[in-house]
This record gives sequence, C-alpha cells and structure tokens, in this order.
Amino acid sequence: MYKNKNLFGGIILVLLGIYLILSNIFDIKFSWNFIWPIFILLPGLKFEYDYYSKRKHSGILVPGGLLTTIGVLFYFCAFFGYDNLEYLWPTFILAPAIGLFQMYLVTKRKEIMYPVIVLGG
Repeated sequence: MYKNKNLFGGIILVLLGIYLILSNIFDIKFSWNFIWPIFILLPGLKFEYDYYSKRKHSGILVPGGLLTTIGVLFYFCAFFGYDNLEYLWPTFILAPAIGLFQMYLVTKRKEIMYPVIVLGG
C-alpha cells in the first residue's frame, strides 16, 4: 500500500548517502553549488518514473525530458565549471525537443516531430 510513496523518498535518501560517502572519499566540499540542481533533476526523473511505471498520460514526458536534460546540464556545469555554458547553451533549446521526442516515441504521432526537428535542428 505504501510501497510507491516510500520509494521516491528512499531514492532521495540513497542518493544523499552516496553523495555524502563520495564527498568523504574524494574530499568534496559540501557546497550549495552541487545541491541546487537536484531540485530540477528530481522532478524530471519523477515525471519519467510516473509515466514508465504507472503509464500516466504521455504528456508528462515533455516536462520530464526537459527538466532531466536541464538538471543533467547544471550538474555537468557544477562539476566542470559554469564557464562551459558558453558552449553548452544550445542544450536549453534542445531540452524541449528531447521531451517531445520521448513523447513521439511513445505515441507515434507524426505532428510531434515537426517541433522536434525545428528545435533539434
């Protein structure tokens, strides 16, 4: 009964534990710079999880793909420097295309591919 509600909280605790262990091993300073992108990444992963586990409406794949892509981008920049955004800024345009492409793969509706091609091109 409570299995699905506790799974998301458990994943958060496991990820936090992994981060704390790695911060002790590799002497990573506990910094807000490495924490704030999780508030973008986790909702995106939650949308993805909700669709693929519960088969909710395929429209949640669009914000799921967008938030997951942006969250991964910000984590990349947190580890390798935000000056990389000088070259990676097109990811902000590509992120909605990734979400729409996921929706296309699930629904096979051809009209979804037009914005994917425009944004991805």
